[in-house]
Amino acid sequence: MNLKSSTPLVGILSACLASTTSATPLTGSGDHLSNTPVGEPPNMIREIFSENTPVDFDGGWSAPALPDWWGTFSATGPLPVSGTQNGTAVYDFSNLALGYLPQDTMFRFGDVDGVSGTETFTLNAWDLNGDPITDAWLEQPIGAWNSLGGTDPTLNQMPGWAFTAGEYFIDGSTVDNSPNPAVAFMLESNVPIAALTVNKINANFALAAPVPEPSTGLIALLCMSGLPIMRRRR
Repeated sequence: MNLKSSTPLVGILSACLASTTSATPLTGSGDHLSNTPVGEPPNMIREIFSENTPVDFDGGWSAPALPDWWGTFSATGPLPVSGTQNGTAVYDFSNLALGYLPQDTMFRFGDVDGVSGTETFTLNAWDLNGDPITDAWLEQPIGAWNSLGGTDPTLNQMPGWAFTAGEYFIDGSTVDNSPNPAVAFMLESNVPIAALTVNKINANFALAAPVPEPSTGLIALLCMSGLPIMRRRR
């Protein structure tokens, strides 16, 4: 075997491995979610909403989102991007490209800092068999920032959370909100989701899909292609 000739391919394998991050499931409870990494994650696009009635809306993605996210989902309940429409939104992802919401979808939570009194989220998810997902299905924050463009939140300006038997509760009452930190943050899913409910009070919510990273597009293609890393010379 000629190792020298295989060096570029070994480099590709190393890049593939380096591009795989070790995420940590969000479990347990606490007064403050992590405020790191700081800033809104790059290489993502939020869903496009179409409000049909005050209690009925559609959303979805097309290019430049990655193809697994293409399509339209339906939902009933208050439009989640509004901070004043409170209640429970019920999402059905069966019309997306894969028939479900892929893992690595980003969940954006906005203005959950207690400035307007009670500001909370309660989330539940269901798998492809229609069963409630009871294991941790969201990861630790992948970004935290000030949604008004001000100073990024400190740890004490992040909301609290609790995870119990598959249900996430995000609570803005634990936030040090003087001055107003306008907290926004993102979590990321780690399993396919067929259906989702989001109950929100005085806060806003959105889903986001990843887009190709220009600097790593070729590496991603080679990682997925299954190319052999080494070849024997005859």
